[in-house]
Amino acid sequence: MSRWRSFAPAVALVLTASGAQAQSPATPRDPLGQSDTFDGFVLTYRFPFNAPHLEDLPHAGTVPSLLDTAHGFLIIDRMDGGGLYPGERGAIGGQGSSSAQTAYRLDGVDITDPLTGGAPMVVPDVGALDAVMVGAASFDADTAGPGPVIDLRLRAPGRAWSGIGQLTLAPEGFQADAPPIDPIARLRSRTDGHVAAGGPLGSTAFFAAVRGTTTDRFEREEPRVLTGTARSLVTTLTAEPRPDHALRATLALSGATHPFANRARFAERTGEQDTTGVAAHLTWDGLHAGTTWVLTGGYQRYGVTPDVPGTGAGGVIERLRDGAPLNLAHTGDSTSQRAFLQAAAAPEIGRWFGADHHLRVGASISRDTASQVHAAAPRFGETVNGIPARVWDIGFAGAESRFALTSASAFVSDQLALGNHVTMQAGLRAEFDRAAAREAADTVQWFTVSPRFAARWAPFTSVDLSLTTGYSWYRHRLPLAWLAVGDPSGMTGAMYRWDDDNGDGAFGAQELTAVANLSLCCQAGAIDPDLRRPTTGEFRIGTEYVLGRWRFAVTGLDRRERNQLAVINTGVSDADYTVQVISDPAVDIAGLQGFRPLPIYNRTVASFGRDAYRLVNTPAPTGRYQGVEIAIEREAGDRWFMRFGGTAYRSEGVGASRGYRADENDQGLPGEVFLTPNAVTYNRGRLFYDRAYIIKLLGAYQAPWGLRASLIARYQDGQPFTRVVVAEGLNQGTEPIPTYPRGGQRFTYTGTVDARVEWRLSRNARALGLVLEAFNLANMANEVEEDIATGPAFRTITAVQPPRVVRVGLRVGF
Repeated sequence: MSRWRSFAPAVALVLTASGAQAQSPATPRDPLGQSDTFDGFVLTYRFPFNAPHLEDLPHAGTVPSLLDTAHGFLIIDRMDGGGLYPGERGAIGGQGSSSAQTAYRLDGVDITDPLTGGAPMVVPDVGALDAVMVGAASFDADTAGPGPVIDLRLRAPGRAWSGIGQLTLAPEGFQADAPPIDPIARLRSRTDGHVAAGGPLGSTAFFAAVRGTTTDRFEREEPRVLTGTARSLVTTLTAEPRPDHALRATLALSGATHPFANRARFAERTGEQDTTGVAAHLTWDGLHAGTTWVLTGGYQRYGVTPDVPGTGAGGVIERLRDGAPLNLAHTGDSTSQRAFLQAAAAPEIGRWFGADHHLRVGASISRDTASQVHAAAPRFGETVNGIPARVWDIGFAGAESRFALTSASAFVSDQLALGNHVTMQAGLRAEFDRAAAREAADTVQWFTVSPRFAARWAPFTSVDLSLTTGYSWYRHRLPLAWLAVGDPSGMTGAMYRWDDDNGDGAFGAQELTAVANLSLCCQAGAIDPDLRRPTTGEFRIGTEYVLGRWRFAVTGLDRRERNQLAVINTGVSDADYTVQVISDPAVDIAGLQGFRPLPIYNRTVASFGRDAYRLVNTPAPTGRYQGVEIAIEREAGDRWFMRFGGTAYRSEGVGASRGYRADENDQGLPGEVFLTPNAVTYNRGRLFYDRAYIIKLLGAYQAPWGLRASLIARYQDGQPFTRVVVAEGLNQGTEPIPTYPRGGQRFTYTGTVDARVEWRLSRNARALGLVLEAFNLANMANEVEEDIATGPAFRTITAVQPPRVVRVGLRVGF
C-alpha cells in the first residue's frame, strides 16, 4: 500500500451538528456515524468523497472547489477556476434550500457560523481530511436544518509515523490569456504548500497538517492584481486511557487575507480584510454495560478584521452588476463564537415486539454570540444601468451590535428491522432557541418538534435491489444576522434620490432629496411577537441496485418551504404609491409573446421618511423543490473508480432582492423584496441555485509503472435571470422593474473539464510524485453574466467563465 494512504481510516464515534450520535461497536456504521444507512446500504442523497477521491481528483485544495466540480447536485456561488479564492468561504446551495441553511461539521461537530449561516467558522485544509461526506436530504433526527450538511472527517494517525509533503505552483506563464470578453475572474499565479504527518507519540497518537497558499488574480476588467493568502493548521491527539474508552482532542486554526474586489467603484479606495478561525474540541467515548456513550465539548470562533487605508470619498455602484446597495454596506470588525456541550448514548441492538431495534438518543446545549463593530462609511451613489438613481448614507445608532442565541436540543431515533426485507427508521427531534440583540425589546423564542421517517424494502434476497421512501420535517436554523431588525445599536441613515442635474456623475448636496429612513434600530424596527420558525417538509422516493462494485440509483424529491422570514415596511404601504401601467414587449421567452401590462409604482412625496421595519414571516406562497436525481458509481478499487451524477429539477421561491446574484436570488437571506412594490412585481420564480439540469462525471485510473490519471467533467444549465425595465423619473429615483417571473431566462450553460496526471515512484517505504493539473482544460469561455436591461444591449455578454489554469506539483511521501 502506498505510504500516502497509510493514514488509515478510523471508525470514530463522533457527535453530530446538533445533537450527539453514537453507534454500537457490534453494528458497524458509516465512518462518520450518520444514521441514514441501512445495513451499510448508502442512499442516493449522500455523496461520499473518501481518501482515493481526495488524493487522486483535481481540486484546488478546498472543500468548495471539490464540491463545485465533483458533487452531482450542489451549486456554488462562484467558479473557482483552479484556486482563485484561497481561504474565502463560498456559499453552497442544493435541493432547493437556501445557502444560509447549509451546515458544516468537523468530525461530527457543528462548525457553522451562527452570524450568517452557511459557512464554516474554521476552514480546514483538504489535505488534513480522510473523507468529505455530503448529505442533502432525508436526514435523521440527529441533524438540524434542511440544508446540505458537509461532514469533514479528519485523518487518523497510523500505527507508524508517516507523512506527506506537497508543493504546487501555477506560474504566470502557464495560464491562458484573457479572452476577448473579460472573465469574471482569472488566475495570474498561485503557490501552495502542504505538509501532513502522524503516528504514535508514547501512549497517544498524534496527527498534524499545515497548509499555506498565495494567489494573485484579476477580476473582470480591473487591471489591479488582487492578492489573497490562506493558511491552516489542524492537530489531533488521541489517547485510550483504558480498554473501550478513547479521548480525542482536536485543534483547528485557519486564517486568510482577502482583497476587496471592485472596491474602488464603491468607495474610491482599496484594501483587504483578514479572517481568523479556531475550533477546539474534546471528545470522550466509552462502552459501558453494552451502551456506547459519547461526550463532546468545545469552543469555536471566527473573526473578520477589515484593513481599509483612509476613509476615502464616496464612490458609485452599478445596481445591475454590483447588487443590492445594503449588501455592500461596510462595517468594522465582526466576531462569531460558540461554546457547546453534547452527549449521546446508543444501547446495543435489542429485540422488542418481534423486531431488532437500534436506538439512539442525544442532547446538546450551546451558546452562540456575535458582535459587529460599526465603522463610519462614506455616502455612496447608485446608478441603474448607468443612470444616477440614489445615494445611500448609512450610519449606526451605537458603536457595536451584539447578538446572542441559546439553543438546546434533544433527539431520539430508532432503526428497526422487520424480517429480512423491510427496514424502517423513525425519529423525533425537539429544539428550543432563544435569541436577541443586546438590550433589544424583542426576542425570538421558539420551541419546535420535528418528526422524521424513512423505510427501505428489499424484495429479493438474491438480488441487491431496494426501494426507499421517507417523509421528514425540518425546522430552519436562525442566522443571527436577522436580529439586526430592532437592534438598539443597529443601522440608521437615509436614502436620497439623486438628480444629477449637471451630468457630472458625482453627487452634490443640492442634487439630493431625502426619501427613505433606513433605521432598523430603535422605534423604527421591530420583530413580530408571533414570528414562527420556518419549516421544510420533504417527501422522498427512490430505488437502488448494487451489482458488485457498481451502484445505480434514482431518487425523486419533493420539498416545500413555509414561513420564510422577511423584512417589511410597515410605515409605507401600497397606498402610498401611484401606479402607472406600461405595455412591455415580453417576446423574449416562450409562452409570453406579445405585449403584457407591467405596473410601475411611484412613491408619493407625502410618504417620504415614514419608513418603519418589521421582521415577519413572509407573505409569499410556499416555496418548492421538485427533482429527479440519478447516480451511477463504481466504488474505488485497486485500479479505478468512476461516478456519474445527474439531476433535472425545479427550485421555486421568492429571492431576497431584485437581481440574479447569489446574495439577491436566495430565499433565505435578508433583502428588499417586500420593502417596495416594485420589488414585489414578479418576485417569485427560479432561484440562484436552480440550474434545471446538472451532469457531473468523474473518474480515476491507476496505470502500471506508477502512472495515475483522473478527470472531472461537468455541465450545468445557465444561471437564471429576469429582464428588467429601467423606470426613470420616479420620486424615489430610477428603479429596475422585473418584467416576468424570476428566472424566466438563463445565461448560457457552463461546462469544464479538469484533469490530473501523476507519475509516482515508490522505494523503501518512501514515495515521490510529479503532478500536472489543468482546470477548464478546453479553455471554454461561456458567459456567466449578461446585460439584463431592456434595450439594444440586452443579452450582451458582460463576463465569461475563468480561463484555463495549469499547475505543476511535487509530492513526497515519507
